[in-house]
Amino acid sequence: MRCTRAASRRLSALLVAVCLLCLSNALFAQIQTAVGVHDVKVRILSTQPNAVSVQVTFRTGNRPVIIPDCHESGTEYVHCTAQLRRGNDKPVSVRRHLAAVLGVESEEYWKPVAVARDGEMKFIYVIDLGLLDVHPQEKLLISFEVWPTAESMKDKKQATTFRSPLFKIPRRAQR
Repeated sequence: MRCTRAASRRLSALLVAVCLLCLSNALFAQIQTAVGVHDVKVRILSTQPNAVSVQVTFRTGNRPVIIPDCHESGTEYVHCTAQLRRGNDKPVSVRRHLAAVLGVESEEYWKPVAVARDGEMKFIYVIDLGLLDVHPQEKLLISFEVWPTAESMKDKKQATTFRSPLFKIPRRAQR
C-alpha cells in the first residue's frame, strides 16, 4: 500500500509538471503572437577598416506590425529606434556617453511602414568603430521597437522591444 501511494504521488507530481510546461509553452506562443514578431536574425555582411556592416532580419507572425522608417533616399529602410547594445544589454556609447541610436530618435521624421503578417523586414546598419565605443570580438546586439498600428506610434508605451541574437564584431575590424 505504501509503494502505491508513493508511486501515485510521483505520478501526480509528474502530471502537474507536464501540465505546467504545456501551459507555459502555450502562454509563450500566445505572447509572441500578440506582439507580432516571432523570429529575429543577425548576420555580418562585411568588414572594412573601422566599420562593420550588419543585417538584422525579423519575421512577423500572424499579426502585422508597424515600424518607424527614417530613410531619406534610396530603397533601404532605416529603423528609427534601433539601438546598439552590449551583451549585458547596456547601451553602447558614442562620444561622451550618448546612447548609440542607429536611426533617428525625433518622432517628426518617423514614417510608419507596415510589415504584413507572415512578412519579413531587413535592415542594414554600419557600425563605425571609430565613432562608437566597441571593440573587435565584443559581443553586441541590436534592439528595436515595433508597434501594433501606425496611430499607436505616438505612444512609446505601446511599443514592444525586440533584441537580435548576440553577434561578435569580427577580429578583422580595427579601431
